[in-house]
Amino acid sequence: MNNHARSEEEILIQSIESGEWHSVDSLSSEIKRYQNYAQAQSETEIKVTLSLSEVHQLQATAEQLETSVSELIAQAVRRYLHVDTVVRDPAISD
Repeated sequence: MNNHARSEEEILIQSIESGEWHSVDSLSSEIKRYQNYAQAQSETEIKVTLSLSEVHQLQATAEQLETSVSELIAQAVRRYLHVDTVVRDPAISD
């Protein structure tokens, strides 16, 4: 390890040991939020055109669910695709 990295590591350790760092109140939800963010970063981006009214509805819903509009749309698409797949399954349709 180079001296600069060692110095930064020592500063971080000192900061943690002196009590400057605190856990967030909702650790599990924060972990999930950042996991979703990381997963979204590795996926393909697509563009859609929506009316201003639809965008406002999405923003309001995302705010209520404490998520981003992008994540809300991704979840809706995934649910739609899952339902569509189940409906098309001949074993279920018969």
